[in-house]
Formats: sequence, C-alpha cells, structure tokens
Amino acid sequence: MLNNPSGDNAYTLGYSTYLSGSNTDTASGMTLDNKGFVYVIGITNSTDFPLAPSAGTFQSTLQGANAFFISKVAPTSTGSNSLNFSTYFGGGFPTNGTVTGGALAVDNNANVSNIYFTGGTNYIHTGQNSQTDFPIVNAFQPCLDTAPSNPLQTTCPTDVTLPDAFVAKLNPGTTTGAQLLYCTYLGGTGTDVGSNT
Repeated sequence: MLNNPSGDNAYTLGYSTYLSGSNTDTASGMTLDNKGFVYVIGITNSTDFPLAPSAGTFQSTLQGANAFFISKVAPTSTGSNSLNFSTYFGGGFPTNGTVTGGALAVDNNANVSNIYFTGGTNYIHTGQNSQTDFPIVNAFQPCLDTAPSNPLQTTCPTDVTLPDAFVAKLNPGTTTGAQLLYCTYLGGTGTDVGSNT
C-alpha cells in the first residue's frame, strides 16, 4: 500500500506483508471495504497457513490437497494484530480434489462486512461427512455436476470429477467466529470456474 500525503511524486510504503505458510500460496483476488480492511482470496496447499483464531476461523485445517484461503488484513496494525480474520475454505473428498480460480467482494455492513466469494472445485458435498464435505449451505445447487432439481437434496453422487463454480457468503464475526451464510455449486456437467477474469 503506497501513501502520498503530499501530492507530489514521492511515495512511501505504508504497509506490506507476506501472507503464506511453508508450501505454495497464490493470491487470486483482493478488495477493500470502507473501513480500510484488505480482503484477499487465494489457493494454498500449506498446512500451516496463518489463521486468526481469536477472530474466529471457519475451517481451521487443510482438509484436502489444497484449499482456498480467505483473509482480512488491517494495514493500520502491525504483526499478528494486522491479521483480522483468516480461514481455509475447501473439502477433503476426493483426496485428489482441487480448487481453482477465486474472486471476492465485500459489502459495507455497519458492523462486520460480509465476504462474497467464488471459485471452482471438484471437492464433493456428499451430505454424509461434515469433516470432508465441501461446505454447502442453503444451496441453489447442492450437488456437484448435478442440475438443481431439488434444492433440499441431502445426498449427492460421489463419482463426479469435473469442477463446478461455487458462490459463497461468509460473515467473519469478530466475537462469535466465522459464519457461512450461503454456499452453492453453480455449474453444469462440464468445467465451470468463478474467477476475476
């Protein structure tokens, strides 16, 4: 983040940080809210990606080979205080599942901004295992690669392999922890991915 309070051509670096674990971490999207917080989405296969458990974490462990990360950074703070919220977001079945793409936006809620994000995955929501299921909540399309004929469907096929896009809404509450308000697959029988491009 560059600051130029004087209006001339001189800039100073107001904030900069690494955001990573010990493996590969790649940012794919970033946005700001009206309170000055920076939100970042990306993909990680680090089992030690930095989290902020004091602010609540939706998923505290990497469940599969890789996952999205969603982080909220306060560039006016320093050290660990600048990581206001951070979580994994993914599944664990199949074990060779993947995530791809990634984009996000926020609203300007008076209290805590909701985070809206998208990407693509072939991690499956089976409806049978909350530990490895891709998190689906109040879905328009509850099953991967399956037309939304029944939004209340609780059991999904487990033999699909191509990724679908997904759309999610997360409230990163500061005292009660993260709350996933909505997540649905959005795709057909081919490859579908949500991204910035």
